[in-house]
Amino acid sequence: MRLTTLTTILIAFLITGCATIQPKKIIYNEEKGIYEYRLNRKNSITLRNEYQQLVDTINYGHFKDELASIKNRYPFKKRLEIDHQLKKSDFELSKLYGTINQLTTEGDYQKSLEKLNSLSSLYPDIYKYSDCDYLKGYAFEKLGLPDSAKISYGNFLKYSSQKLSSRFRGHRDDDLDDSIFIAERNYANNYHLNREQTKSVSFYPIQPKFYYGSIQPGYTLNREDLAKNSRGILMFLFGADMNGYFSGGYQYYYQINERFNINPRYATSGNITEYSLAAPIQVYKSENNQFGLKFTPFVNYLSIDSLKIDEQMYPIKEKLLNFGARISAGYYPFQHLAIGAYYQTNFYNEKNPFQSKKSDIELWMFNEYDVSLYYNIFKGFSLKSGVKNDDLVAGIMWSCWEISYNISNPGLILRVDMY
Repeated sequence: MRLTTLTTILIAFLITGCATIQPKKIIYNEEKGIYEYRLNRKNSITLRNEYQQLVDTINYGHFKDELASIKNRYPFKKRLEIDHQLKKSDFELSKLYGTINQLTTEGDYQKSLEKLNSLSSLYPDIYKYSDCDYLKGYAFEKLGLPDSAKISYGNFLKYSSQKLSSRFRGHRDDDLDDSIFIAERNYANNYHLNREQTKSVSFYPIQPKFYYGSIQPGYTLNREDLAKNSRGILMFLFGADMNGYFSGGYQYYYQINERFNINPRYATSGNITEYSLAAPIQVYKSENNQFGLKFTPFVNYLSIDSLKIDEQMYPIKEKLLNFGARISAGYYPFQHLAIGAYYQTNFYNEKNPFQSKKSDIELWMFNEYDVSLYYNIFKGFSLKSGVKNDDLVAGIMWSCWEISYNISNPGLILRVDMY
């Protein structure tokens, strides 16, 4: 008898673009000199007024009046960087920004100004979500144009909420504690006020990287799919056990570091209970994320009270410990498109079934393979099509779970194996 995994569905909660904020959670960040809205202990959002300016001590009073007039319904969608949609231009943005930093380091300030203008043409809102105006001000300063430098530094202080745009894929968390951004704000503010500079700011080029979907073959969790300062995903599951009865549970995926991860899972129908533990390992990932190789050992423990065979329930009171491993690889020939493949082997499989000591029933899990194309459209969402166990399948991957349709042998495939 085939031993199937629990089919599951992830419940996703969508956040609207405009939500009521609590004024008591508005805090002043003294290091940055701007106001933020505290989401939790680790994360805050930089606030802007209706003119897209950062909220500081000068315009805070008007901002409070604005909030009151809209009944504290802050338009997050209009005042935060929208980076969920993956665009071909993302790679070019990173490449161009890296070139600008390299030119600045080499002292070719005139050329860096030309590239900065190109960057603004490619992404008009870049001035709000990166330090491009700072780089522009620095170039003007070194070229001996103090008035132009002051204007650019002033724009940086007024509009820029971060050093690196989230559209620089793979670099969102490079300045996670905002230490470089704070140093740049201090430098720009001192120059704007004609103060003596106490610290210089260093520049470093960044390498353009491919965005990869979390848990796709060859890759572990992509931190960009999570909120900043977050390392894990908790998922609540429900579906059916091997008898077809409702089952519920949960699993957790935690990234220990860039290489090692842990994925425990629990699910029960009351009749069949499953405990599983997987340890996804990022064996290799190229510097630009174009190629990834992943190896995952796992162990499953099942407690089975009874099984349905030919519509008849048989009490077996059996416990089964099974283990195995999955090896997977992924490659991005283009920014949006990945080729992914995996092979999973189980100790108790069709050729080596588990013989119940309390009955004549044999239990096993099929070894399986999958070779598919993944077309990433949004962060955490991709179209999937390929071959799974000799069958042609097509569907979607969304937030680490798969909904596919078996075209060769018509039927729905629902799964959230996070390795």
